[in-house]
Amino acid sequence: MYYRKHFIKIKYCKYIGYNQKLFDFISENIESIKYDDLIDSIVDAGFDFAEQLLIHFKNNNKNPNEIIFSLVNKSPAFIDIISYLSDKYKEIRDTIDSIKVLSSNNSHSTILSVFKTILDKSKEKDNKIKELESELDTRNKDITALNDELTKLRNENIKLKQDNSNQNEELIRLRTDDLSQKDEIEKLKRENASKSEEITSLRSENTKNIDFIEKIGEFLPKIKKIKNIHLTELSFNEVYNIMKEALNERDLTTILYYHKILESIAKPQMGNLSVFLSTSKRGDIQLTKDFIECGENIYKTSGRQQTLIHLFADEGNTDAIKYLMKYNFDVNQKDVDGNTPLHLAVMNNHYSTCKFLCSQPKISLNIKNNVNESPLDIATRRGYNLIVDLLNIY
Repeated sequence: MYYRKHFIKIKYCKYIGYNQKLFDFISENIESIKYDDLIDSIVDAGFDFAEQLLIHFKNNNKNPNEIIFSLVNKSPAFIDIISYLSDKYKEIRDTIDSIKVLSSNNSHSTILSVFKTILDKSKEKDNKIKELESELDTRNKDITALNDELTKLRNENIKLKQDNSNQNEELIRLRTDDLSQKDEIEKLKRENASKSEEITSLRSENTKNIDFIEKIGEFLPKIKKIKNIHLTELSFNEVYNIMKEALNERDLTTILYYHKILESIAKPQMGNLSVFLSTSKRGDIQLTKDFIECGENIYKTSGRQQTLIHLFADEGNTDAIKYLMKYNFDVNQKDVDGNTPLHLAVMNNHYSTCKFLCSQPKISLNIKNNVNESPLDIATRRGYNLIVDLLNIY
């Protein structure tokens, strides 16, 4: 019923008029509507309607060929719409005038149908010829490839024979090398035994040195003072100040004893606070250097996974960072919050520290921390315009 209503509109469009929606209906439903009823309705509608429909098909990239042939076969009045055929039937489209001359009112559709059939078969033969030519070309390529493969296999066979000869020579050489390696292994075993004895000797000597340091430490006034303190987290400042006194008096023996012997006992009792790492917060770079000289691990990190570079950057101590960078610190190392030393320097608006860190060859300026902020993001958010300009330069 739905299609029939539209067929009536098409059939009587000369009297009731038509619009774009009717063309849209035909275009959108061409695959599902009754084709013969559609053609009959268009024939009743007349040439002008058919021509406007074909223009609509062309504008919407729809194939008009079947409708054109159906209309021409149905009525001679539609012979002129052949000019709307697609390029597939260019020959028919270009010979429309000849078809008009040759055809009578009763036979033009037959001529056109025969011409279309001949043209379609001709194109089928052309396509078949192209297909056979392509197949022949493929087979020729296969033959060439097989010949190349045969040549390759012959060459490989020659090479295998040569390789077999070379392998026999290599086997003889390996047997000779095996004897030499056995001699080398025996030599290395003797050297290893000698080094093991040397290591044992050094360990024994180191034990004696520690014993010696412990004995000396018993008589060091500052060490005695620390041992007499009831160690808690609250007493850390007192211990730190005693080590600061040792620094001021250049008493490296006390610093050495604290590092080697006493720290492992005192630190857990003081909430794991480290005198060495605390030097950064208090600006005592010389005490930092003295601990390093006494064998402290320069790459030690705090409970927040911060290195000395992080700690000094947080304080804006550029001179300390310059000194420490000779130890090849990873300037991009992150702490527990994902912050690099540059993040911390930017957070505290330490311009000179930022400038020095930016000048390091391996610095990465775009690293994001755990809240997805780069140093530039932080500087921009906080309005540190000088640092923003600095980071944009680098």
